[in-house]
Amino acid sequence: MSVSNASKSSKAGTSSSISSARLKAAATLAGLQAEAASRIALKAIEEEELRLAQRKRDCELQLEIAKAEAEQRALGDIEQSSHEEEPKLSLHGSTAAEKVDQWLTGNPQPSAPVQPSSSMSAIPLQREMIDTLLLPKCELVKFNGDPLEYWIFISSFDAAVGNTSVGASAKLNRLFQYCCGEALAVIRCCAVMQPDEGYTKARALLRERFGNDYRISETWVSKLTEGPRILPGDCRGIQKLADDLRSCTLTLTAMKRLGEVDTKRSLSLIVKRLPQYVQGKWRSKAVGILDKTGHYPNVAELVKFVSKVAREANDPVYGLENRHSDEKSPKKKGSNYNIQATGEVDHRSRVGTDSSKRQCGENELVKRTACPLCSGGHALTACNNFGKMSPTDRVKVASENKLCFNCLCSRHFSRQCKAAPCGFQGCRGKHSRLLHGVFQRANSEDGGAPKESPDDQKVGATSLACGSSQEHSKIALPVVAVMVRGAGSGEWLKTNALLDPGSNRSFCTMELVKMLGVKGTPQSLSLDTLNENAQVQTVVLSLDVSGTVGKAHTRKSFCIPEIHALKEFPTLRDSCATLEDVRKFKHLRDIPVPCVAKDGVAILIGQDAPQALVPLEVRRGAEGEPYAVRTCLGWTVNGPLASGSPAAAVSNFVQGGLEAQVERFWKLDTADLSDDRTMSLDDKKAVKTWNDSVNLVDGHYQLDIPFKSNTPDLPENRIVAERRLQSLAKRFTKDPGLHSRYCAEIQNLLSRGFAERVPEHELASSTGRTWYLPHHCVLNPNKPEKLRVVFDCAARCCGTSLNDRVLQGPDMMNKLVGVLTRFREHKVGLMGDIEQMFHQVGVSKEHRDVLRFLWWPEGDATRPPEVFRMTVHLFGGVWSPSCAAFALRRTADDNEDMFSSDAVQAVKENFYVDDLLKSFKSEDDAAFMVKQLTHLLAKGGFHLTKWICSSRKVMDSVPTAERAKTVTDLDLDHERLPVERVLGVRWDTEGDQIGVKIKSRRGCHTKRGLLSILSSVYDPLGCVCPFVLLAKLMFQNECRIVGKGWDEPLEVSTQDQWTRWLDDLPKLEQFSVDKCLIPAF
Repeated sequence: MSVSNASKSSKAGTSSSISSARLKAAATLAGLQAEAASRIALKAIEEEELRLAQRKRDCELQLEIAKAEAEQRALGDIEQSSHEEEPKLSLHGSTAAEKVDQWLTGNPQPSAPVQPSSSMSAIPLQREMIDTLLLPKCELVKFNGDPLEYWIFISSFDAAVGNTSVGASAKLNRLFQYCCGEALAVIRCCAVMQPDEGYTKARALLRERFGNDYRISETWVSKLTEGPRILPGDCRGIQKLADDLRSCTLTLTAMKRLGEVDTKRSLSLIVKRLPQYVQGKWRSKAVGILDKTGHYPNVAELVKFVSKVAREANDPVYGLENRHSDEKSPKKKGSNYNIQATGEVDHRSRVGTDSSKRQCGENELVKRTACPLCSGGHALTACNNFGKMSPTDRVKVASENKLCFNCLCSRHFSRQCKAAPCGFQGCRGKHSRLLHGVFQRANSEDGGAPKESPDDQKVGATSLACGSSQEHSKIALPVVAVMVRGAGSGEWLKTNALLDPGSNRSFCTMELVKMLGVKGTPQSLSLDTLNENAQVQTVVLSLDVSGTVGKAHTRKSFCIPEIHALKEFPTLRDSCATLEDVRKFKHLRDIPVPCVAKDGVAILIGQDAPQALVPLEVRRGAEGEPYAVRTCLGWTVNGPLASGSPAAAVSNFVQGGLEAQVERFWKLDTADLSDDRTMSLDDKKAVKTWNDSVNLVDGHYQLDIPFKSNTPDLPENRIVAERRLQSLAKRFTKDPGLHSRYCAEIQNLLSRGFAERVPEHELASSTGRTWYLPHHCVLNPNKPEKLRVVFDCAARCCGTSLNDRVLQGPDMMNKLVGVLTRFREHKVGLMGDIEQMFHQVGVSKEHRDVLRFLWWPEGDATRPPEVFRMTVHLFGGVWSPSCAAFALRRTADDNEDMFSSDAVQAVKENFYVDDLLKSFKSEDDAAFMVKQLTHLLAKGGFHLTKWICSSRKVMDSVPTAERAKTVTDLDLDHERLPVERVLGVRWDTEGDQIGVKIKSRRGCHTKRGLLSILSSVYDPLGCVCPFVLLAKLMFQNECRIVGKGWDEPLEVSTQDQWTRWLDDLPKLEQFSVDKCLIPAF
């Protein structure tokens, strides 16, 4: 039994091993069979590839054979026709007929239609494949986010990549490769998605962001309306405008948005870019169309007109450019800053080649680039259109083009003109005969010499050049292309700047100021040049300047805090290096040169902006060759570019009349009384943003933040806010009292709904739409108990700040002097204050994430900070004052039917920021107005409180909680009314008199101490002007002493006067005048 079992076990084991071996053999066989099948398939594929390659070569060979046969037949026909003496039509005809019959006989007509073979049907496809392979490689241009280039990029991308059969992953990679700048930043988030989803989403994002029809149309309209003005004779500029107009109309027509540009306002702005003589032609054409059709011409007619003008100007035979090239003038068009000297080398400024001749007479053919009236190639005195004008219109043309009234040239003014006087009927006036009638009337009325034009009173930087005008040399000055805007706001504008280390002030043109829409302060300046000194009127403003090299967000900008705008400014076109000039020198060939030949220079940057003048790299050549200097703004080329003597030389040197500290002081006495309320394009854009987004939510107006672009694309700056919060924590450690007050103010913001904690699910907001605001506290010396948390919207990260990305908005505040003067109109004076005015205007939910800030839970600096955000417009935002003023005026406009016209007018005319100052004829009117204004402003969420009045009856009608702190606990029947500060002016409400507030301080007996104390006397209404004038005269006398320093002792005679003046200064507080200007009868 045991033997039998063992035998069975042995057999079973043998059978199991055999089965295992069979399985292994079967697996090996299957693997070999699969490998064999794979090899057969690969062999078939390789054979197919060889067949296709052979077919391709056969097709190419057939193509070459066909070309050769065609060429041979053509040559045979030509050769045969050349040997024939006369045509033998009948012979050829019969032979051809016989051959056709023979061919038809030998090839019988088939009974069924013949289907083309597969090889014949594949020939067109093969030919298309061959032509595609033979096309040159397509190079795609990278897309940087310009909406005008969107469809060009998409079309070329689809042709090269999008419409191919490659996978979505390869298409997405190519899309990343061919996008850059803003476009790449938009689609970078698609890299983490699946290829199919990422590619589809990236295309959608590009279309949404840059292919939006409205954005494309808006960009086109901006390009056409906001471009630079075209100068007379600028043929290329006119042609470019014509091309842009045509492209714009065709594009917008295809998009069915032609109405965006076909408006009277847009067409008017486009026409303003044209030269004056072209504008005149268009006006005539427009009036003609209006008379015929009853409507003004549309954009299509403007396109035809500008295209015709461009075609005329660029005509190869009669065009302006061709005509100008034929004129070999020995001197070029310049300005009064470039004076040409001829003959022997001396120090006398002369114009012309012979001093014995009349140098600038109207009988001489003055060779100019173009006539300033019609842009023709003749002098203004030879212009037929100018001759047909009346003398008054001729004077207007000469004044608008800044011409000398004596010779009608543009290089100087009449008082500097060396030409002979009028001479008409013995007239010795310094004016042209063509202008004699106007000046003769002026002489007879005034009984004196003819007056110079306003331009004659302005003196600019002049120069003296010595050398012969027969041989010209071009001297390059350091000119560089720059981007410029108003300080902290506005759109960037490209222009050119001269870097002048010989000037201690910076200057710009008034035309540039108008284009930027920036307002400045009038100021008088002493201007010293090589041969004269004069006082000129300027406008002082602040500008931001940056280079043009690199991407916009990587460029570093700097601010010129005080730049003077002049009406007369050297364009320096003849002193700018061109690309052709630089190519002559090997060491300068790779230097990028700005094209400034036509635009000229609009800014002169002096030593008051040293960061722009510091050389970072110098490129030298051989002796006598020009050199290049690289600054933070880019490369400049300096020195002689050709041999010979210079025809005109320029030297710029400006001496400020007083030091910067004195200039700031004089500004206090120069009240800006201008009524110019014209808004810039940026201001209009901000107002449009508010009008489109205004919404009344929970009794408060809610407005968008007026970003310069729809998507601000802000960098990640949380690290900046964290560091500033750490610094704040160190300060709190040293001052626990400040910490507790700060915590209370933050808690007040949260409890009143002015700020909120950011929910967890919203912390990871989209990149570019969040910004963290550092914050700090500000203490008012006049109100030490009050602490205000200010959010630093000017804090920078990666070269930008929140204020940089937001429009400032228009100045909607009333003039301080105007508000104070209206306050003095009647007897009963009333003052109120809007509680936390900025915080009464809400921010739209979509924009709140750019107002995030960090703060510790419960103010505990040992715990990690949490993320909060403001829900209202805040202190520190460059747009907040204008935004709050807009909401205040909107409150009055929206509720004008519910309240009296006097209340609505008071909101618009009697507020200075958040302070109300108004006067009334009677106490009843004042009491009624308190109620009216309180309820009116409450409609917009504003709380008008802190009332104080010179009338006890009016104060008694005001609830105690709404009175000012100084009268809250006052017994109105027995106690005296207090003295209040009204916009910096002392107001005695009991006696209804105003005066000045004097700070008790003793100053040093130096020029600096004198200025410090003098500038501390704030008197906007000029009540104590006679007393202050004495100190100003002392200061003036000290400034006249050449070389005297700021900290040197005053002159002995001045010290006695200064001591007496200081002793009398505190007595000014005892001086007061009646507030009411209109006496009560």
